[in-house]
Amino acid sequence: TGDTVRTGDVESYRLTEEALGYVEAGRAALGTARDLLRFAEMPLALVIALNDEVKKFTENGTPFTMVEISYRNEREIAHEAGPRQFEKARDLFLENLRNGLRESDHVFRGQSYDFALLGGTQSGEAHEGLESARLEASELIEHDLGVEMRVHRAEEFA
Repeated sequence: TGDTVRTGDVESYRLTEEALGYVEAGRAALGTARDLLRFAEMPLALVIALNDEVKKFTENGTPFTMVEISYRNEREIAHEAGPRQFEKARDLFLENLRNGLRESDHVFRGQSYDFALLGGTQSGEAHEGLESARLEASELIEHDLGVEMRVHRAEEFA
């Protein structure tokens, strides 16, 4: 007891890359490290479609898969080529992904994340088709978006 500590004013500070990412992109900067899917981040059209799929699943066991899509290289592309170039590449990727999936599948653009809803599809069988569609959708894009897909099974929502 009786120890004292000298105090001083902080004249400058520097945020880490992770902190800058969080300040600029919010929760999107946390990427796949997030534990829970956040319904507030979903577009309303997806929430409605997801409710329909959950109802089919609980009533008669019809499977579905929901996919959360994030972009690992968003900050890098926005920094090097500008935010508009990232948005253009993201839109092109989503358009290509829509074209690579079945007509009955749906792709939704969110704020920080995008989503795909695959009705009548088990998550296991969806994985192969999604990987193929992801690779094809990425081929025609100038920037490597670092697309990451997180698959959610119907059981997670029931």
